[in-house]
Amino acid sequence: MKQDLQTIVPACFFAILLLTGFSVYDDYGMGVDELYNRDKGVAGYEYYVRRAEYDFDCAFRKYYPVGIELPLVVIERAIGVTDSRDIFLMRHLLVFLLHFTSLVFFFLLCRKLLTDWRLALAGTVFLALTPRIFAQAFYNSKDLSFMSMFIIATYTLLMFREGFDMKWAVAHAIATGLLIDTRIMGVLVLAWTGLTLIMHAARQGIAGLIKPFITYSLILAIIVLVFWPFLWSDPLSNFIEGFSYYSSHKWGISNMFNGQIIRNDIPLSYVPVWMLLTIPSFIIILFILGLPSLLQARSFDRLMVLSWAFTAPLTVMLLGSSLNYGWRHLYFIYPAMIVTGLYGLKSLEKVASRILKGRSKAFMSAVTLLILFNLSLTTWSIISDHPYQMAYFNIPAHLLVADLPDKFELDYWGMSVADGLRWALEDTDKPAIKVRIVTRRNFNQVDLKILAPDERSRIRFKGSKLDYFITMSHKPHSYKDQKPAYEIRSGGLTILKVYRIG
Repeated sequence: MKQDLQTIVPACFFAILLLTGFSVYDDYGMGVDELYNRDKGVAGYEYYVRRAEYDFDCAFRKYYPVGIELPLVVIERAIGVTDSRDIFLMRHLLVFLLHFTSLVFFFLLCRKLLTDWRLALAGTVFLALTPRIFAQAFYNSKDLSFMSMFIIATYTLLMFREGFDMKWAVAHAIATGLLIDTRIMGVLVLAWTGLTLIMHAARQGIAGLIKPFITYSLILAIIVLVFWPFLWSDPLSNFIEGFSYYSSHKWGISNMFNGQIIRNDIPLSYVPVWMLLTIPSFIIILFILGLPSLLQARSFDRLMVLSWAFTAPLTVMLLGSSLNYGWRHLYFIYPAMIVTGLYGLKSLEKVASRILKGRSKAFMSAVTLLILFNLSLTTWSIISDHPYQMAYFNIPAHLLVADLPDKFELDYWGMSVADGLRWALEDTDKPAIKVRIVTRRNFNQVDLKILAPDERSRIRFKGSKLDYFITMSHKPHSYKDQKPAYEIRSGGLTILKVYRIG
């Protein structure tokens, strides 16, 4: 019976999650970065398939490989979708499927690290039902896809180090290569792999490592080179140049942080504050509980999780790397935080058993109920705020931070704008409407691409007399004294307003 539960319960969860993804993937709007990301993939496709010129003067194409974007464009061209709405909805579905796959790997990873399928499933549920992660799993092909590939590459590393067999050498090389070709910070997994090989060689010699090492190195090099055209002319020097650019480049993009507009000078508090405000608070508490068990551990697995959780944020803070729109660049450390929290739960159970003895089961049952209650709150946020979970703030943030919309970015990519446009179209029977949109990044044409063709044909952005004015809640504008005709809210916060003009 227990063996059946270990299979049936996770399978039911993943089946429900997959069905949910297929049901809601077309509910989300579109942000400007989606257009940039696809353009990068299209440029790579034209370069590889049609031998077109590749713009190495453009930093976005030069220093950013196409490990995820190129396959998305290849699938797009193979299927033959041409309308912009169909293209980006297809991308939303595929990005979700990658995330879904990574959740399966995360379950396997947690089960391997903690040797408890129940904790593994709990961690997977925590990750899947984090509101901001849930939303961006459909459209964030940079940060969420990097997190997904990081999970997969980490699992293949653990399998590879068990016996250094050829099957896992190949799998880990492919996963690591695609990870680095998604974002160069993937070299962290490469460092873990090198350390694993060195430790094994020091204990047992190199005799059994030569063949898997050569196989891993060759496949890894091929994958990284194939999906990063900039490396072709001088792989090592250009790789170092790309890493240097990524770690120190200043984007100059404005950020709303604690009521101030900041650009390149990111304060040390930026990452911790954003994480404390937007991660469900019970996961933060579990993470803190789990830290002592990691800090005291000497096993490779726990030290790996520790470096996974802290290397990137410490590097960002020390180097003053440019971040924008929250802590999304560091989403890939979030699974490590959850694993740390699971270690915390395991340690708590041991301590309770030692101190409370016969009452330990009752204590852990109370802890479980408390976690389930908090998980139900985040799940309700996902349901009630759909499809605007990207603007989630945890309960302490709502209680302790006054005027959240005036202090922190809510819908920084403008994902809600498409729904604002749809409302305006439904509000009038005019054959065409004139609209002005004011967001942090004013790319009106981007917002049209996710609309249906008949909707796009009715919208005009030029003209002297406006019919509708759409803005984010914190943006100053000339209609602020009027009552908006329509508002979009998430978590009780207004993220978008539509004004009827004239």
